[in-house]
Amino acid sequence: MRLFPFLLKKFTARALLYAPFAFSHRSVCVTMKHMKQKTSQNNNGSKKRGFRWDTALIVLSVLLFLGGAFFIAREYVLLPDADYVAPATPAPATPTPIPTPTQTLSPSATPIVTPSPTPYVKPIPTKINFVDQKQSCEVFPSGENEQGRMEVVERPDAASWLELAPAPGEEGNAIIAGHRSLKHVAGTFQALWDMEVGDAVVIDFADGRQQWFYVGTIDRYPFEEVPFEVMSYGGPSRLTLITCVGDWNSTAGTSSERFVVVCFPGEVVMPQTSPTPAASATP
Repeated sequence: MRLFPFLLKKFTARALLYAPFAFSHRSVCVTMKHMKQKTSQNNNGSKKRGFRWDTALIVLSVLLFLGGAFFIAREYVLLPDADYVAPATPAPATPTPIPTPTQTLSPSATPIVTPSPTPYVKPIPTKINFVDQKQSCEVFPSGENEQGRMEVVERPDAASWLELAPAPGEEGNAIIAGHRSLKHVAGTFQALWDMEVGDAVVIDFADGRQQWFYVGTIDRYPFEEVPFEVMSYGGPSRLTLITCVGDWNSTAGTSSERFVVVCFPGEVVMPQTSPTPAASATP
């Protein structure tokens, strides 16, 4: 099934180069042929059949050209996200009130109960929002394969978070990867191509929180020359977004380059809770 779109794309790429010359030459030939038809009364039937064949070939060429253009656009053009919902804008920071010193009372005989610490629960990212590009997609936890490479979900409209690494917003490097294109369909992570330093990225978590990040660096590396810190779990808090670019390397079984966007944490938006209705008095 993949062979037909591949051949059609190759045909279209060449048609884009030669179409202006071919159609201009063809139009001249057809014009001259029609002029000869007007001046000659012989073989009218064969000339009419030839004209029909010419028309059919032109129509077929146009249809093939449009079909190839469709497949190219489907793979390389990221359409607007109809399901995109803008994340909640973080509220401006309010100053922390300075506590007023109070008089210390003499200790009583009542023993002080030490509260037990709340166990830490690692936040789970469920969605990534590219705010300036107005694109979003689901995020799923993933691991590494036998070769030590990060596994990425086989969907163009989804991304994978490396669960072995920190969660977004934690101390260290949170890593999320997605496809630029998959099976001749443009992926959501093609939005990385349009990003600029300072653009906003928002991560939704399973508990309803949202963490804002801002693009700090944008780089492109050959597959075998990706710096160590890109996949390192340690270091300062940051979010690393990765997608594959370049030609397919059949020997390595992957694309030849990596497009890497590193974001740094900003505001946290807590989930909105509806107020609890007050209990009514019983008559």
